[in-house]
Amino acid sequence: VFSLLTVTTKKILRAAVYLLFVLGATAGIYFMFNYNFLAAVQLT
Repeated sequence: VFSLLTVTTKKILRAAVYLLFVLGATAGIYFMFNYNFLAAVQLT
């Protein structure tokens, strides 16, 4: 959902916040599957 909002929103600040949510969720999925290195790289 947030990835679609990142692409379709017209406000740049909201797009940046949505992108942070997408990156955080992706890192969370990596942590759940015990891919700690990928999660750390995703967050940095």
